[in-house]
Amino acid sequence: MTRTRLASSLWKWLIAALALSSALLLVFELSAGIPALLIDGRQGSLGARLNDQLGESEEAQSSHYLTILELAPDSPLRAAGAQPGDKLKFDRPLDRWRKFLVGEPVGLTLYRGDSERHLRLAAQAARPTFAEQFDYWGRFLVGATSILFSLLIGFKRAEVRCYRYLAAVFAALSLMYFFTFNYSPPSFFYRFSKAANLTTYPLVWYWCVCFALLYQPYAQQGLRRWLTRSRPVYGTLAVGTAAYSCWFALGHEAPLLWLMIFLSISGGLGLTITSLYHGWQATHGEIRQRHVWLMASFLTGAVPGMLAFIPALDASYNGMRITAFAAVSGQLLMYMGLAYAVLRVRVFSFDFAVHRMLVYTVLSILLLALVGCMEWLAKTLLKGGGPQHSMALFTATVLVGYLLLHQLHRHIERWMRRIFFSKWHAKENQLRHYVEEAEHITAMDALLASCRAAVDNFTGQAGCAIYLRQAGGEYTLATSTLAGVPLAVAESDAMLPALRAEMDALLFKQVGTAMRGEIALPMGHRGALNGFIVVGAKADGLAYRPDECEVLHYTAHQIGLDLHALRVAALESELRQMESKAAEQGETLAALAERGRQARSLL
Repeated sequence: MTRTRLASSLWKWLIAALALSSALLLVFELSAGIPALLIDGRQGSLGARLNDQLGESEEAQSSHYLTILELAPDSPLRAAGAQPGDKLKFDRPLDRWRKFLVGEPVGLTLYRGDSERHLRLAAQAARPTFAEQFDYWGRFLVGATSILFSLLIGFKRAEVRCYRYLAAVFAALSLMYFFTFNYSPPSFFYRFSKAANLTTYPLVWYWCVCFALLYQPYAQQGLRRWLTRSRPVYGTLAVGTAAYSCWFALGHEAPLLWLMIFLSISGGLGLTITSLYHGWQATHGEIRQRHVWLMASFLTGAVPGMLAFIPALDASYNGMRITAFAAVSGQLLMYMGLAYAVLRVRVFSFDFAVHRMLVYTVLSILLLALVGCMEWLAKTLLKGGGPQHSMALFTATVLVGYLLLHQLHRHIERWMRRIFFSKWHAKENQLRHYVEEAEHITAMDALLASCRAAVDNFTGQAGCAIYLRQAGGEYTLATSTLAGVPLAVAESDAMLPALRAEMDALLFKQVGTAMRGEIALPMGHRGALNGFIVVGAKADGLAYRPDECEVLHYTAHQIGLDLHALRVAALESELRQMESKAAEQGETLAALAERGRQARSLL
């Protein structure tokens, strides 16, 4: 990763100032939005639907002359003689993105053919719709999350240049709060907020390209050289689009701005994904897996947002803009994915995340189906029931749902593995089948050798070493396919107290141990650590998934119990032999004593 010349302390002050500025703008807007949405429940409106939404037409994204698409029966515009198909232009161009105060005077010019009229209308009271509520609070959540992540990445990765670009991306995306409509009065703060949002949006993707190109010290050859040389060209497009957007925000006409914005987004996304894909091909291990997370995150956040800039694709349902819903959801998922890939010390495979998503999706569908069935039963069987019946039904639904889903969780997880992740399922079943057979092995050496082979097969020959506790308290190596491990582990090793305390799979990065390997698996009985298994790192460098750690821990625990049983059996056999020898010696002593008595009687 390329380091930067700007001092880390100065960068932290800069990113903190940007985040604070965004936070102040969000608070200023929120102070106007809360009364309209939560306290009064009213907002000012002209009772007209205009093509001012992104995606309605090319005109809406390049011009302040807006077409009236629909008028409410009590619309002030209809009362003033306006008709659908007429055009209008606000005296304050940014009013197109504002929700007015009730009774606020709004100045505009109405155009019909070659004639024009200047009007000054009073905004009428209207109740915010669910779609507007969702859009507003969704954008607030996106903005607040962006500020948080910009500070986290900016402070924790301040010394690395690519992460500075990513922190700048999050800082700029916090201005998405001003993307559609707002409640702020027509003050300097609102004009600055909207202009900053329109100006920085094209730059976001340029910074994403910079992050992707500088993420790792890639070899500058072939496609990577072409990508690096294309950055200044794309940067010129992004900066030009940002300047043109600022010109538009100042109230001027900007023909073809929508096309420049679309090219900036699609070009930035294409370069970012291409760079990350090339990096995925050139790397291995955990870095390779981080590339997968980054690609998936950028695609999740960008594709729904791009649809809003394509005319005629900005569909809606019952007043809810589908692309707005998808864009907000995609942005949040993108933020979580990027933060996970960048800030997490260890990342799990993307396949594991997909598996978990499928499992919880099925569980959510079952829960919704259960609630629907219970509601149907309530209407059918409890007709005329009062609040007590409703409360009892709600309590019963929650209890039954919890019990059923708790029982079904593991079964659904296994079905998902069997259907979509057959390799996982086959390996896990093979290891669990071995554990069931291992309890019938009667020789300790054979049990240790078979356990070593089973673990190696499960981990793809990552190597493992099995240590057993001796009478003196030290742990000595019993069998191993892992190179470089010591023959004995002293009690002073930091790994041993951690294993005794947790009695669970232990990642070596969590403790300061000199032991080679990836994870340690305790073999205990009644709180005593009788041994442990050390498993090496995977050949592909990826981290062990939680389900893999779980089945490995289960295996180590069961094999530990089998070893304990063999030790007990050996001690019992030894005790029986000693008892037999003692009985024989007692008989011999009794015979000698009898002979002695006989000899004394002869004398």
